[in-house]
Amino acid sequence: MIEEDCMRVDLITRIEDVHALRREWDQLALLDRRDGFFRTPSWYLAWMKHIRPDAQPFVVVVRDDAGRLLGLAPLCAGRFKEWGFNLRAVGFGGREVVSGDYLGFPTVPDGRRQILDAILQFLWSTRSAWSLLVLGEVLVGSELHAAVESWGLQNKLPVRLQEERICPYIALPDSFEQFLASVSYNARYEIRSDTRKLFNKLGGTIESYFNAEVSDKLDILVDLHLARWKLKNLPGTLDQPCFLAFLREFCGDLPAGATARLRVLRYQGRPVAGYLTFKYGDSVFSYQTGWDAGSPAARYSLGTVLTAQAVKDAIEKGFRYYDLLRGDESYKWRLTKSYRKTVTFLFGQTLAARGYLGAAGAKDVVKRVLQRNRPVAVPA
Repeated sequence: MIEEDCMRVDLITRIEDVHALRREWDQLALLDRRDGFFRTPSWYLAWMKHIRPDAQPFVVVVRDDAGRLLGLAPLCAGRFKEWGFNLRAVGFGGREVVSGDYLGFPTVPDGRRQILDAILQFLWSTRSAWSLLVLGEVLVGSELHAAVESWGLQNKLPVRLQEERICPYIALPDSFEQFLASVSYNARYEIRSDTRKLFNKLGGTIESYFNAEVSDKLDILVDLHLARWKLKNLPGTLDQPCFLAFLREFCGDLPAGATARLRVLRYQGRPVAGYLTFKYGDSVFSYQTGWDAGSPAARYSLGTVLTAQAVKDAIEKGFRYYDLLRGDESYKWRLTKSYRKTVTFLFGQTLAARGYLGAAGAKDVVKRVLQRNRPVAVPA
């Protein structure tokens, strides 16, 4: 228990002051060995530099009487523009474009709820700085989720909940054979059979690059990723230059305790699949994939084989979780039935922001009506 009068809350709005906080922030994020990765200063700073250079830091810092860092909120201030609305907004850094999951306020374990409440109370006391508060990718059922809900009710703020996302994960067993035993017969057969054919029959090989090496090899992943999505006539996420710049910066300046690994699967000397993962604390995060669907090797489930190899490595190295992150794609359910959810809170504090929330709610109603009245196709 931490007494409220023993906590001091301050606001950082200069990027150079955020850099000065990095060492303490890194140590704080590492205390959450499962979900701290996307709450690190490296993630935040690379995102601010390459994705939202127009935004300003709005980092709320909580310390005790002795100056020890107890918690912080990695927020930023910028403009929120949609449907003709142009609102002053405060929200998490590290979210848009780069798909940061499990965002939150890193804190020390003792007195976490009091620290969360102190941060939220500070946001209320500085509400003149924002019209819209956007707290995205909050883990459903977490202490932050409960604290934010309570804070909104206490201050009678209009709220919109949106973007509820499914985040599948694998609770890693003691051995790879136990993992294989947990999946379906078909998935188990595919993993074993395609792995043998790729490496024993076709002579496929895997090369691994780590940390700063990843920055130099990202073009391989980008080409494979875009080739995969081109077949679906979609751009893919890595077609944005700012995203690639973000990844280069981040992999070259990782958070304390983190490892980036890019696996490249080669067939006849050419890269046919790439897989980027991050290791942090007790977790391995499956971040980005790509493969050449036109290669003769593509018939052997390249993505599944690379994922299985990464899961095997994670088990052997003693990690507890293999997180497949947001998205309920079918291939994830072949590997696990476990998942968590995240949600985004939008709080409107001004008349304009409340107008935006009302417009968003009206759009939801129209969408539901249209879906309900959509004609049902009848077989001829």
